[in-house]
Amino acid sequence: MRYLVCDGYGRLFLYCWEEETTFDGTSDRLDMLWVLVKNEAEADSLKNDGLLTLSNYPHISADGHDWMNVFDT
Repeated sequence: MRYLVCDGYGRLFLYCWEEETTFDGTSDRLDMLWVLVKNEAEADSLKNDGLLTLSNYPHISADGHDWMNVFDT
């Protein structure tokens, strides 16, 4: 799932969320990524890229299990 979100400072982020379901009783894998974009057109150009490709940009990533990373330039 992907959509644009605007923070309290007016910056746009492309929010990406993916879940990989496990069937062995362990926690599902969750990957969340917020990529800073300049405008909607830039977000549209990234919509087909995978999460690993998107993570090369300034971004915030999390796994839904108490881990978060902020990557700036």
